[in-house]
Amino acid sequence: MTEGTVPIGIALAEQHADLVANSFGAVKQRERHEDAAAKHSATLAGENAAARYRKLALCSPLLTDAEFRVLCLIVEKADGTLANSFASVGWLQRNLGGRSARGRRVQHTDANGRRGVRASYKVVANLEAKGFLRRHRRGWQLRLPKNVLAPGAVEWDGPQNWSKRQPRGEYA
Repeated sequence: MTEGTVPIGIALAEQHADLVANSFGAVKQRERHEDAAAKHSATLAGENAAARYRKLALCSPLLTDAEFRVLCLIVEKADGTLANSFASVGWLQRNLGGRSARGRRVQHTDANGRRGVRASYKVVANLEAKGFLRRHRRGWQLRLPKNVLAPGAVEWDGPQNWSKRQPRGEYA
């Protein structure tokens, strides 16, 4: 074999992989995933952003019960467009509850059945590590990691407007 040539077996394998990846079915599936990601992104930018965020987070296999409940509490504190979410860890701890959605008893609870503050910080840190939350000033920026909007989709960085103040008018 001369230098710079590729063996026939490797060339055929590359050609086969290219044909499979670019077949009609694969191309149509990628288009469906791109359309779904665009639809979810448009809804997350609109008035029903909180409901769509909860739906996408619920369908994500990356979250545990406690993490999903913390996200729902933070979404509850936010306005409808998911901006301005200022839930403290103490408030999350008081409202998190002591039972999981699957009915199992939760460990690390106090006498009232609530989670401890340390466990609440741990859940929040897990959400930040997984890419669902980002600390922003005194509040939280809700985000979605890769492949949550649709398979192969990029991450969603969350709302960019973080103030309830209206912009000032022009002065004459």
